[in-house]
Amino acid sequence: MYALFQFFLYWPGWLVLKIVTLGRYPVSPMRREAWYEFELVAAVGMLALVGIGMAIAALA
Repeated sequence: MYALFQFFLYWPGWLVLKIVTLGRYPVSPMRREAWYEFELVAAVGMLALVGIGMAIAALA
């Protein structure tokens, strides 16, 4: 369940970081030492989704 949750949070975080850093970060999720980066990107994804949800709730 944890891996599935992290997978769904990774992609929004990846998109946000690619836009904010102009495509420089995150480099590649397949590197062996990149697991801590995977967690960081998933956390950014969670914050992005919470922020979008709060913005939608404020506008409704």
